[in-house]
Amino acid sequence: MNNPVRISRDRVSRSDFLRLSGWFALVLCLIAAVVPLLFGQPGVWSALGLDGFFSWQTVLGGLMGLLVGGTVSALAIYWRPLHVIAEHMAALVAWETFRPWDFFFVALMAALGEEILFRGALQPLIGLIPTALIFGLLHATGLVHVVLASLLGLWLGWLYQWTGNLWSPIAAHLALDLVTGVLLGRAVHIRGFLDQGD
Repeated sequence: MNNPVRISRDRVSRSDFLRLSGWFALVLCLIAAVVPLLFGQPGVWSALGLDGFFSWQTVLGGLMGLLVGGTVSALAIYWRPLHVIAEHMAALVAWETFRPWDFFFVALMAALGEEILFRGALQPLIGLIPTALIFGLLHATGLVHVVLASLLGLWLGWLYQWTGNLWSPIAAHLALDLVTGVLLGRAVHIRGFLDQGD
């Protein structure tokens, strides 16, 4: 927190980021629909039934996501590698302009798109560890981010295997991204990541 990040005027705007989030989720869901068919496997959509949505596994996933998201956010304040990721994200997107429901939308799009593709479509085909590594590489803003995202992918994949319910990692991912997103937005606005002299 000592050195504010220099932020250019051409960061991704709120409206552009929300639009990108929606398109990103749609593209990932389309890939998730096609990939199993290419391998002669059943599609992922049967794993998204309402009986799984209204279950203890979904609630458990959400609670675990809140716990992990809160822990990651607290560590980001004190542990330099996570702080660097937060600074990098602050330099890319105008988080301070986001409203609370914007963070919910972004978190929901990421959770649905990424979990349907990675846990729902890829993990049954290629296994837990390769899926987690690909998931980590998708978040390649730096080596630490890749490692942490891969560990997160392992955790979400394990959660899916343990509960047998795709809604569980979706809820965990949503809760984690919502907590970290809101706290990042607050940090950008309050804690001085922004260099007001720019």
